[in-house]
Amino acid sequence: MPPEEAVRGYTAWNAYAASWEKQSGRLAPGRWADITVMDVDPLVAGETDPGALLRGRILATIVGGRMVYAAGAFRHSSSPSSPSSRSSSSRGRK
Repeated sequence: MPPEEAVRGYTAWNAYAASWEKQSGRLAPGRWADITVMDVDPLVAGETDPGALLRGRILATIVGGRMVYAAGAFRHSSSPSSPSSRSSSSRGRK
């Protein structure tokens, strides 16, 4: 499976399967901003060295537009964001 297709499977297609395609699945204004930042590019590593994904480090995790995890230099360069206006229960999370 091409890396781009794998990423879509975890993002846009997953949102569609959950009937959340208008709120999630893509990074865009007005949509939920859940993202993980890694020290490797999954699209490049997927084509050249898939094992690099397993060796990669998570630099930051953003959920609902809020930084919930930041590592190393990323921690020092990030500014705190305001809490999300939507509650986690609106997404079916507990």
